[in-house]
Amino acid sequence: MLNKTVSELKLQIEKKTDIPVNKQVLLVSGGGHLDPFKAVSCYCAGTDTSPFFLFSKRLIDYPEPPSAYFDTRPDIDFTREHHRTQGMPPTIEALNVRVSLAQQYSENAQYNLNCIDILINDQHMMHQADIFENDFRRYLNGREDSINLLNNFNDIMVEISKIPMLPALLENNSEERARMDSSTNDVKNIVHQSLLEWVTARQGLTNLEHIVEHCENSLKQFDEDILNSVLLEVSAMNECSSRSDCSEIKGLEHRLFKLAQMMDESKRLATEQYNLADTIKMNHAKAANEGDVSVISVLLASHDKQLEMMNKNNLGLCDIRNRSILAKQELCNNLHPRLK
Repeated sequence: MLNKTVSELKLQIEKKTDIPVNKQVLLVSGGGHLDPFKAVSCYCAGTDTSPFFLFSKRLIDYPEPPSAYFDTRPDIDFTREHHRTQGMPPTIEALNVRVSLAQQYSENAQYNLNCIDILINDQHMMHQADIFENDFRRYLNGREDSINLLNNFNDIMVEISKIPMLPALLENNSEERARMDSSTNDVKNIVHQSLLEWVTARQGLTNLEHIVEHCENSLKQFDEDILNSVLLEVSAMNECSSRSDCSEIKGLEHRLFKLAQMMDESKRLATEQYNLADTIKMNHAKAANEGDVSVISVLLASHDKQLEMMNKNNLGLCDIRNRSILAKQELCNNLHPRLK
């Protein structure tokens, strides 16, 4: 699909998911929209590490907000497993049991970390939908001015050609100042140059015309019919925003900041789990080589403390995962009436 357009990608998505093209919203990480006329390959995304995000606007049409249900596997009762290992005689078998338990803790930490990452990233992407209206309003406010500026481009070019390029105008440009200091000819040339000549000498007139053409095409993507349709939707949203259940979500930025803190804490706990598991494995290998019962007794006592810490960390990760699910549901409930 890399050589296909985003519109063609949406058609394929409709075939696979039954989500109509006009109900699909495709975003890249950070909330940027995909241009339907561009090739998929134009975007540095669509991979496992930088995926496209698909939103279905059909969920907004439902009377009830979507569920933040997250398909998690049942939690393993590690506390019971940990207590079972205590009091075992100082043997290699006891060490094997503890190594196996440490490995389970480590694997569960990776699983929980992945779940938390998905849940928190989902909420950041949901926040992008909430700020779209403000961005679009800014676009509308500046659209007429931008069109007038582009329509008068040739007249502006004539005016710029009349403005002399004075050396004093380059005082804040360290690169140009260095060139002027090193060559008196450059100073003389600049004095006799117009501002237009100076700009085109560095950027090229063709490049300027290309920028203008690109801006014109971008503004034309929304023709008058589309604009009127969108304005009606915006008007409906403004009316909706006056409702009590659609008032501003208080503390949303603080909420997302707290989610970022939760993500950092979950990464710290997961890293600690990996390190503890590696330590227990290395001690096990050392004891197996030496075969000294006295060493095994010391290691078992040390492992009990380490496994106690791993059990505590595991409960912390499970708690963050569950709080992330609840936070996502709360955000769904808050955003749903605002986006209808």
